[in-house]
Amino acid sequence: MKLSRLLRHLALPHWLALRAFPKPALRAIEHAIKASEVSHRGELRFVVEANLPLDGPWRGPTPRERALD
Repeated sequence: MKLSRLLRHLALPHWLALRAFPKPALRAIEHAIKASEVSHRGELRFVVEANLPLDGPWRGPTPRERALD
């Protein structure tokens, strides 16, 4: 992991990620996911991570493992 990315994760507060997705955008994403799930048997999940724990990039789960969790 690059140092700049690590510093971004440490410096950003959790609530800042919510600013990128206002309620109308979240409703549109929810609608798109529901519409997509009608055509297949899978389940889609939309997750926003604002920051990672300090030790996350080195010993924590990968992004895919976090998504599966």
